[in-house]
Amino acid sequence: MTSVASTREQRGERTGGRRWVAPVGVGAAALAGCVAVGVLQREDAGPTTCPFRAITGLDCPGCGMTRAVANLARANPATAADYNLLLVLALPLLAYAYLVWLAATFGRRLPVPRPGTRGYVVAGGLLVAFSVVRNLPVGVGRYLNSDPTR
Repeated sequence: MTSVASTREQRGERTGGRRWVAPVGVGAAALAGCVAVGVLQREDAGPTTCPFRAITGLDCPGCGMTRAVANLARANPATAADYNLLLVLALPLLAYAYLVWLAATFGRRLPVPRPGTRGYVVAGGLLVAFSVVRNLPVGVGRYLNSDPTR
């Protein structure tokens, strides 16, 4: 029977000890993508094509994300929030999840919150509520939609 430690050593030997390549590669690709969008996306380019919006005429939860990332890359967080507030609010959580993954590759453990079933239900409810409210033509819906001219 093989111990867990020797199995880990075997995996490390088999991969050449390069377990850090995946998280570093993903981080580099994400950073490069954000910089590219920030540089290449013109301010007056308008929205990118969203299949859901093309079919229904409504904003999906992801509508405005490309323009939001472009504005974050240009250090315009208020404008980014105007295009997609959900992305701007979710980015710190995504960044922390990435740091947990990166730290684990180097043998460090960061605390990971476990939301449980209730947390996932609440998150799903917030996503549905955001999707509905951002398509309302009045009140806060006018601010949350991805088209600042509406």
